[in-house]
Amino acid sequence: MRLLEKFKIGLRIWKTVIAVFICYLLGLIRNGSIPFYSMIAAVRCMDKDVSGTKQQGKDQILATLIGGFWGVIYIFIGQMCHLERESILRGLVISLMLAPLIKTSVLLEKSNTSYVGCVVFLSIAVIHVFDHNPYLFALNRIMDTLVGVIMAYIINRLLPKPKLDNNKC
Repeated sequence: MRLLEKFKIGLRIWKTVIAVFICYLLGLIRNGSIPFYSMIAAVRCMDKDVSGTKQQGKDQILATLIGGFWGVIYIFIGQMCHLERESILRGLVISLMLAPLIKTSVLLEKSNTSYVGCVVFLSIAVIHVFDHNPYLFALNRIMDTLVGVIMAYIINRLLPKPKLDNNKC
């Protein structure tokens, strides 16, 4: 019986599942959306309480904006310099652009956001820069993240952590 108790699914897990599913449904409705990104944001931001989710959400949004900003700068540079898909120069430019991105997080005194910012930037620069409209992808990437953050917050707000009764054993 004790073994089964270890595998009990708690409220935080269920809140994450619900938020991810709603992100998926919203992605089906929203044109240009890639639900993957909102789903990741929802998982990342779901915390044990609303205040934790709120802080995680702020950091996620800031990181996405920083990564998206530098991703757009990279798109512009790549188009101006005609960087080829399979070139060493392209890889060098992508790699070097991580320096100002990370420095931006440090200057904003939010170095904890640099990892997510780098992931956002790399998703734009490596995977989607050759899309038909990479600027639109960057905008949608930011919007998808906002959807995930908002869903995590709403679900955590609607299904709050139950209060513990101190009189119970």
